[in-house]
Amino acid sequence: MRKFQWYRIRAGDNYWELADRFKLQIHDIFAANPNVNPFDLYVGQKIRIPIGERDQPGERDVKRDKE
Repeated sequence: MRKFQWYRIRAGDNYWELADRFKLQIHDIFAANPNVNPFDLYVGQKIRIPIGERDQPGERDVKRDKE
């Protein structure tokens, strides 16, 4: 399970700049904040920023070709 850190929105912040700042893909921030309207962010609002590696499928979920 992926972990998150809280981030407090500052003047001028938007999801695109936050994704760049935190080295994330934009859909990671959207997925972490499904009830937040990214076009209506306000100063002081708290959103979740994913940290660490994305969830990866387990070994048993990965199909491999046998050689």
